[in-house]
Parts: sequence; C-alpha cells; structure tokens
Amino acid sequence: MTVASDFSRDVLRDGTVGVSMKFGITPEESGAHAGEWETSIMLHLAAELVRMDAAAPGYTGDMAEGVRRVLRDGVSLDELAANGVMGDPRKAAAERGQHYIEALTNVALRVLEHP
Repeated sequence: MTVASDFSRDVLRDGTVGVSMKFGITPEESGAHAGEWETSIMLHLAAELVRMDAAAPGYTGDMAEGVRRVLRDGVSLDELAANGVMGDPRKAAAERGQHYIEALTNVALRVLEHP
C-alpha cells in the first residue's frame, strides 16, 4: 500500500468519519465537502464566516462512490448536488470542530514522524 493511500485511509478512519461516528454522525452526513465535519471546523475557527441559516444537505449518497465520481470520473460537485455540498452540514457544531482539528493534526503528525 502506498503512503498516499495510507494517509487517505487514516484521514478518513481517524480524522473525519471516525470522529463523526463517535458523535452519532453518519458518513453520509459527515461528507467530503462542506458537510458536517468541515462545517464544524469552520464554526470552531471562524463562526462569523458560516451561514448556518443557509446550511442544506447536498449529496448524501454513498460517499465512496461520490468521491470516486468526482476524483476519477471528473464529475463536478454541482453535478452530484446543486449546492456543491457532499454531506449534510446542518448537524455541525463548533465544539466538534476542535475534535476534528485535533484528530487531523494527529494523523498528520503520525505521517511526518513515521514516513
């Protein structure tokens, strides 16, 4: 397995979806772009830039399939969902944002310490 695939797996398992699931957030809600985890991070870092009143679900189907379609097949995000969101940001919370940041930082540190 390559370092990139190890890193991608670790990001999902330990940094995003893994954290989401601890809080009862499904992988479909967690998403891959502007879903729960990214919105939670933004609420934690710069809540004044987030318009939760406009938060709406986007593509909430199989995330692996959706990501594959975007990255491999060149499908644009707005083809998956008109708003370009992959996930559902409505459950986002600033408190969880800190958990995601810590988990993603730990993944990055592991890779840097053990390349």
